[in-house]
Amino acid sequence: MTADCDVVSKSKAATVRKRRVYYARNHNQSRTLRLADTVKEDSMRNITRGSAVVGFVVVAWLASAPVLRAQADPLIGRWTLDVAQSRYEPGPAPRSETRVYEAFGGVGKGIKASFHRVDSVGKKVTITYSAMYDGKDYKYSGPDADTISLTHPDPNTLDVILKRNGHVVQRTHSVVSPDGKTRTQTATGTNVQGQKFTVVAVFDRQGPAT
Repeated sequence: MTADCDVVSKSKAATVRKRRVYYARNHNQSRTLRLADTVKEDSMRNITRGSAVVGFVVVAWLASAPVLRAQADPLIGRWTLDVAQSRYEPGPAPRSETRVYEAFGGVGKGIKASFHRVDSVGKKVTITYSAMYDGKDYKYSGPDADTISLTHPDPNTLDVILKRNGHVVQRTHSVVSPDGKTRTQTATGTNVQGQKFTVVAVFDRQGPAT
């Protein structure tokens, strides 16, 4: 009888151990699954956050792109003549002059310009043109010429040729300073009176075109 009881006890003990092992395995599997789900959720949240950050960066870049492109053409903006720093041979120099340059045909491809000058006797003169940086002749509205051509060797340099009735009357080489605050242009040619001239004009940046 005692032996039979021992066998039954051992059998029950074995059954209990099997159940404990079974429950332990199931419990561990559940923990593993929950852990995996947690890791998956964290990964998805990180991906979402990362996508949001990337999206924000892209939007910010697109918003700033026009500004960056505008900075690629230092000529764009409003400039005023520094009469004291300029030299006109023969004179006299104008009393004042303001020049406004805007992008034309795309930033870095051409300019739309308007000059407002008050000459030495107080007469107001307005000059306008729109031209690409391709060396071709474009209409020029002003007393000095009737066509203008532009070339743009580098962002800070502009070379200009003015013609009247198909003949070159002026060549201008202008350079914007590295800090973008000053533009110096040297012009040589023949004026409407047939006089040879040389002008070194210094312009100071006053702000954007608008």
